[in-house]
Amino acid sequence: MHLEEIFNRTLKSLPNANWLSSNNGHNIAFMAGVSKCLNYLGEQNNVVVFNQLNKMPLIKLGDDYYSPYGKISDDFFTDYGMNKISHDAFISYDHEKLKNIATWMRMDKEEYEKEVINVQGEFLSSLSNHIKTADSMTFPVNSLYGRLYYLDKSGFDISRMLFHETKKSNERSIVDNGLALGLGDAANSDYQMPEGIFVKPDDKPIHIYSEESVQMPFFARKGQVLDIDQRKNIEKVVGKVSNEWLTIANEREHADLAYSKLTGDITNELIDVLQNAPERKDEVKATFDNAMVDWRKELDRINPLAKKAMTKSLKEQGFDYMRVRNDKGSWGREADTMVVLDPSSLVCASLPARDFDNSFEQEMS
Repeated sequence: MHLEEIFNRTLKSLPNANWLSSNNGHNIAFMAGVSKCLNYLGEQNNVVVFNQLNKMPLIKLGDDYYSPYGKISDDFFTDYGMNKISHDAFISYDHEKLKNIATWMRMDKEEYEKEVINVQGEFLSSLSNHIKTADSMTFPVNSLYGRLYYLDKSGFDISRMLFHETKKSNERSIVDNGLALGLGDAANSDYQMPEGIFVKPDDKPIHIYSEESVQMPFFARKGQVLDIDQRKNIEKVVGKVSNEWLTIANEREHADLAYSKLTGDITNELIDVLQNAPERKDEVKATFDNAMVDWRKELDRINPLAKKAMTKSLKEQGFDYMRVRNDKGSWGREADTMVVLDPSSLVCASLPARDFDNSFEQEMS
């Protein structure tokens, strides 16, 4: 099966390919979804072009143009009186401009974003189905199709892309060195979650950083998933089988109670001092500040132990991943979160496949 045929079949088999429907906003979102997915997979030389004459969006990939029905013929341009190489009726747009056009065509921006995300998933799932059934010898290992075929045979789920949100300043290091545990602030503070890499099912930002962030695409190796609804349910799963984790959790609870009482007593003393002995204000305030520092140090000591014990318990129970469907974090953040317990279970979707399986690489060559 030739590469062009796979791409054509993939476009044609998408379930929502309602080409030239009454709502051209959906057509724009459809092509934007395919284009963004290709971009994440490393085919970054694609662009959505918008025909101003008949409101038709197409994907330009190299020198060829595609509709959801596949590659379009040269007759298309002849029929519209346009030259394939240089034309005035087609204008290239980035995704923000496409979103504005879709809105102008009576498709609100939130609906546009959902459609783009849906199409990304549908396109990747359909593409992976065709890759699995294709003749491997048609794929150069370093091509998009070869990468996906190789990853599928190496045990990765290529039908679903997961996204890791990180600081823009971290992107280069992750590309060069891969993901690693303990790189974020949550390594110490987030005691309710195991050690792992946090990913999510779509590229919608959750704004966990104050500086510019990026959505890095990954594929995950197939494995066992603990699927729960909320964070508090993790403790029920782990607490039933891990005495080690229960001991640490009790230690943290006692530390919180002790320091909460201590700082409360100091606060009451400070109130009394302000009324009856204001000259001692700085002394008592310093005592309060020192108690808060000690409290933080104690939690910073206990929290990593709790995370390690939780991770150990989940692995011993045979889990490779933990999904929290309604993960509520700081600043009102809420997301469908997947925690990957072993960073080596992730591979960047837009990079050439590494030597996951040398025997298979030799077979390919």
